[in-house]
Amino acid sequence: MGCFSVYCVLTGTTHFRDDGTEFVQELMEERRGSSVYENWRSANWKRPRSEEYNKYPLATSASGCNSEVTNDMDLELGSYSGVEPMDIDDDGNEEKHEERFPTNDVLDGLVFSQADVDASQDYIVIDNNPSSNDESARLIFDVVPTDSDGFYTVRGDPDTEYIVYGSGEEGSLITFTAYCILKTAAPSFDTQTFHRSYRVTKIIPITADPIRVNVCGGEDPALLWMKILCNKRKGREDILYEAWRGQGRLWTFVRPDVFPIAEAVVASKKGLSVKSLAPQDSTTMPNRGLLPLETLLEIAGYLPIKGLLCFMSLNRAIRAILLPHADNISYKVLHTMERYFLPSNSIETPDGTRQREDLNKWEQGWVHALTTTDRGYKGKGRGQEAFKMDRLRHEAPWLMYRIECSRSCSMTNRRRIWGIAEQMESLAKEQGILV
Repeated sequence: MGCFSVYCVLTGTTHFRDDGTEFVQELMEERRGSSVYENWRSANWKRPRSEEYNKYPLATSASGCNSEVTNDMDLELGSYSGVEPMDIDDDGNEEKHEERFPTNDVLDGLVFSQADVDASQDYIVIDNNPSSNDESARLIFDVVPTDSDGFYTVRGDPDTEYIVYGSGEEGSLITFTAYCILKTAAPSFDTQTFHRSYRVTKIIPITADPIRVNVCGGEDPALLWMKILCNKRKGREDILYEAWRGQGRLWTFVRPDVFPIAEAVVASKKGLSVKSLAPQDSTTMPNRGLLPLETLLEIAGYLPIKGLLCFMSLNRAIRAILLPHADNISYKVLHTMERYFLPSNSIETPDGTRQREDLNKWEQGWVHALTTTDRGYKGKGRGQEAFKMDRLRHEAPWLMYRIECSRSCSMTNRRRIWGIAEQMESLAKEQGILV
């Protein structure tokens, strides 16, 4: 999170180091000693241990990529209310106090999952072989970082080594999860286009927004975190909210392929059972001065999840009419306007493995979540029958899935990466790299 020396050309982030130490915790300790902080200028993070971030809802967005998190990239550090030599008490008077550090309770909430670490270390190298001929470009899969910055090796083949700096003086890096998203969001952006964009032309300006580029590269890389984490006017929940979903932007480092399927199924069982029904003929609907059903469904099909929920809450009549169709509406929106919340298409790999990794994870998630136990899904008594994917279209809680996606760090990051992939394709076409 900062001025990376080596980073994924699509996500704009670097990999976590795998030595079992939390980044933010150690950063705080370095500031406490105030003697060595150069290690953090490389911005390589450390391995976390939990998924505390799943508890906290997303902040409000002003992002150009329509993200649901805060995205004020120009916010100055001084605008944070945190640790300062002079502070203001509740009566408006200046008070002096000693510099404080985050509590252990707060620091324990600033850890990532092992899955996030693994995804950050799973790379593809765009290798030019090293000729300038476009056709020499190729993809090297299963590349992992070594202990030396900028040096990467192929998993299972430690004798093969690649040197990578920045976006690709000798090669380019892209995480496997980001590559899967790219091939669905921008399928025409192939290997040779990568080569021409980052090796030959090198002029494509990609906005990895909302990555914060000054966290680890400033005069005091810990200052931002000190101000976020040591705010004495906020409790633990509010501090962690700000760290993960607000100005800390830790969500940008969460792996982008953790679909909130189980959460959606659990939420649907706790709340209203929304069963998709075949659209009724508008002439059979009660006349309450409302638009015809077909028109209401058409409007609802263009609304983001928050807009749909607000639309359904306008009055009881609209809610009663649209609620039975909410899953059907959400399914159509997911497959048209919100494709980033669905799994990536199959990809081609040299050895034929990992081609359906996203799809397999998606299907296994639904089968596991919807396989009936006790009374079964939505109260249907089917015993221990395994859920069949051919029933997914009509039985999955699509409305709740959209709601859970809007709350998920993983899906928010997936949406961000999808937008970057579309940027890359659009800019390549504008600059004549891609026809």
